[in-house]
Amino acid sequence: MFEGYIPRLKIGCLMPGSAIDNHAFEFYRLAPPGVMLVMVGVGLREFSRHDVERVFVPLDRYLHQLMERGVDLVIQNGVPLPILIGIEAHDIGGATQSLHPADFHRFVAGDHMQLAYDLGRRAFLDHPDCDAIYIGGGSWIAEPVAVRLEAEFAKPVLCNQAAVIRNTLKMLGGWTPLAGHSRVLATP
Repeated sequence: MFEGYIPRLKIGCLMPGSAIDNHAFEFYRLAPPGVMLVMVGVGLREFSRHDVERVFVPLDRYLHQLMERGVDLVIQNGVPLPILIGIEAHDIGGATQSLHPADFHRFVAGDHMQLAYDLGRRAFLDHPDCDAIYIGGGSWIAEPVAVRLEAEFAKPVLCNQAAVIRNTLKMLGGWTPLAGHSRVLATP
C-alpha cells in the first residue's frame, strides 16, 4: 500500500562537520526520488591532518550507526584530505579562498554560491586551457553554479555533490541521467 514511499536505496554518509544543512538540501534537490541519505556528522573543527585523524578515531562506531539504519553503501564526504595534500598534487592551477571551517559555515547560502561562482569564473579566466574545473566542498550549494559556469564557458564544471551522487548511484546500479543539471548529472 505504501511501497512508493519506501526508499529504494539508502546511502550512508560520514560528513566532516557537526551540523549539516546545505549538503542535505542540495542532495535532495539533485538525487532522484527514492534515494535516502543517512548522515553522521563527525565534528571536524579545522582543516588539519591532526583534526581529520581525530574525528575518525571512532570510525567503527560511525559505521555501526549507519549499518543499523540499513544503508546500502557508506561514503566519506568532504574535501579536507585533498586540501591537505595541496595544489601541487593537482595538474592545473587553482582559484581559492582559504577559510576556517567555522567561518565557512557562517556564510549564508547565497554567499556560498556567489563565492563558488567568482572562484570558478576566475579559474576559467586564469587557466583558459583547462579541460574542466572542480568546485570543492560538500557543504556548498554548487550545482546551480556549475550549470551557469558550464553555459558561460562551455566546459565541464565538477562539484562534489553531483559527482558523489552520480558515482554512488552508478555503484549501486541506480544511475539514470538527470536532465536540467550540470553535465555530470545530465550526461549518460
